[in-house]
Amino acid sequence: MKLYEKMNSGVYVIAEMSANHAGKIENAFKIIEEAAKAGADCVKIQTYTADTLTIDCREEPYQIKGGLWDGYNYYQLYQAAYTPWEWQQALRDKCREVGVDFLSTPFDRTAVDFLEDLDVEFYKIASFELVDIPLIEYTASKGKPMIMSCGMASEEEIREALEACRRQGNEQVVLLKCCSQYPAQYEDMNVATIADMKERFGVPVGLSDHSMGSLADVVAVSVGAQVIEKHVCLDRTIDNPDAAFSMEIGEFAQMVQDVRNACVIKGKATYELTEHEKSSLKYRRSLVAVKTDCGGGGFHRGECAQHPACHRYQAEVLPHAAGAQGEKRRTASESRFFRVRWSRQMIVFRVDANEQVATGHLMRTLSIASACRKRGLTCEFWLAEEKETERIAKGRISLSDSRDALGCAGGRTSGHEAAVTGTAGGLAGCGFLLCDGALSGGIKPDGAGILC
Repeated sequence: MKLYEKMNSGVYVIAEMSANHAGKIENAFKIIEEAAKAGADCVKIQTYTADTLTIDCREEPYQIKGGLWDGYNYYQLYQAAYTPWEWQQALRDKCREVGVDFLSTPFDRTAVDFLEDLDVEFYKIASFELVDIPLIEYTASKGKPMIMSCGMASEEEIREALEACRRQGNEQVVLLKCCSQYPAQYEDMNVATIADMKERFGVPVGLSDHSMGSLADVVAVSVGAQVIEKHVCLDRTIDNPDAAFSMEIGEFAQMVQDVRNACVIKGKATYELTEHEKSSLKYRRSLVAVKTDCGGGGFHRGECAQHPACHRYQAEVLPHAAGAQGEKRRTASESRFFRVRWSRQMIVFRVDANEQVATGHLMRTLSIASACRKRGLTCEFWLAEEKETERIAKGRISLSDSRDALGCAGGRTSGHEAAVTGTAGGLAGCGFLLCDGALSGGIKPDGAGILC
């Protein structure tokens, strides 16, 4: 039996045959074979007779009005949906042959005794029988796992059913959220109850789904369902009481794939990098300086800007706030980063921080400035929030007397606005301008390259 193995590693999928054999054992065999191919873990039937469930009465309380079964009385309906007992040994054997579990829903003690003779491995209690405490106790006494549907059940009724199992020493219980409507409407599904049931009752929970399509099943898995039960048929045009709300084989196969993928997507709560993410770390934002390959080494001041060799660039990735280690060199043609010629050795940082504005960009800028200073570059800061920013940075900022040139004085000017309003005179000594630690290309009025 794969029930607990599957629940512990993913989701256990039950294909409910019910009346979809349409009275032909060949259809029943075919449903088992096709459900196995579609990825079902289990095929379920129902074990009862019309006489064990009700009486053949045509009076008002026994007459069905409205819905799929309008015009039937209960006896007629159960006769039409009946799976002959003489088939069930062969159906169990077929399940074993194709590698799926066999499950049935008993509706009285005689059905339990019959299924015991078939050596079934676990039992299903239907929603309508959840209040039949003597039946639950008798079934649980066999010491086998119990799956119980909870359609129409109150919290108190669910607790009573669980206690009935536990009085027999049976703790192997799975509950299924269920809407006993055929077909069920989305607004009545309330699959959020699944998570609450797991916490409230302390047992695995799944979904017995009578809605159309697979959306409810995918959502159920996302909120914690470990079992999915769905009616399946060969063709909805084959006349029987359950066909209208059952999945055809192709739809069922897609549903199985969807719920298994949903289980994988759900995964676990984690803040660790995945193995696939680790290879993407190299593409994170970093500070890139460019130096020429004209033989002079170092950064150019502009006097050799016309030298042919100065057009052969190499990118040098500098350490940044994330703590990059060492240097990585690549040719200009291979580099994904921008190209710019260093015309000066001074870098101006335009950044502000206060109690209302996040300080991440300030801390990042300080790290960049530290890395640049180690390479002999001059770093200055132009601020609008002078006192507040200095306080947060704890004296690590060296202010420039030229900050007025960026339009910072007398108001809070954003970094990018400051870059735009800068004048040639104010930026004359600047090789790069970095705004809030973000880099993009720009041109100064005097034609020198800047970053902003």
